[in-house]
Amino acid sequence: MTLQTKYFLYTLICTLFTFLCTIIGSSFVLLFKKNKPNFMFLMMSFASGVMIAASFFSLLIPAIEYCKNLNQHSGFVVSIGFVMGFLFMIFISRILDKKYFSNNDSLENVWNTQKKKSLKMLFLSITLHNIPEGMCIGVAFALYAQGINASIAGTVALAIGIGFQNIPEGASISLPLKSAGLSKKHSFLWGVLSGVVEPIFALLAYMFAAYVHALMPVLLSFAAATMIYVSLFELMPEPTQSNKKITIIGLILGFVIMMFLDLSL
Repeated sequence: MTLQTKYFLYTLICTLFTFLCTIIGSSFVLLFKKNKPNFMFLMMSFASGVMIAASFFSLLIPAIEYCKNLNQHSGFVVSIGFVMGFLFMIFISRILDKKYFSNNDSLENVWNTQKKKSLKMLFLSITLHNIPEGMCIGVAFALYAQGINASIAGTVALAIGIGFQNIPEGASISLPLKSAGLSKKHSFLWGVLSGVVEPIFALLAYMFAAYVHALMPVLLSFAAATMIYVSLFELMPEPTQSNKKITIIGLILGFVIMMFLDLSL
């Protein structure tokens, strides 16, 4: 077995672990029997807390560190990626508005279509966030295979940390989908699907590390912006207006769990 093949397999194994953690998180939806409005608001605000914490601790801080290692101006590069992410989500939001809404919509139809739009954007943002995370693992192993990264233990620890934080992320997709009326099976499958991109892009990043490495700060900050956008403009408004106490509990719970995982692993 050549050195390149060996670390390619390490990349595959580590990202399959992170994908398994997404599956575990998504499977939480199978434990719940009934939908209740307050439970839906709790899950939406929980998802927001998870995403906001992940944006800072999993994406923006690593993006800044990448910039320092690459001798890039972190303020400029991360800002560019962040603005690009926000503009991308505004563009997607307008496309979905045109698809779902019409001037003749009833109040009930507007509520239902807004809910569908928000959940689709939730899935999109989590999926986009998983892409650079997978790429981080692939790039880290590629650099080690080239003798640039001195610590394989650090690379494995990175994969473990990403994996454990994927558990609440998987739940933050499947649980709101179930609360919004989707079946347990479909809610679970959508949660799982959001994590499929991680091993795929990890392997691609491993093969094209020389080209991807310099783009990581932009990709990470881009993903952070998409998650913050969805949290602030798609998930939080409805729970905040309906039940502030539940919203605060869910937001703090999601943020603290994600922050703890990111800073402890």
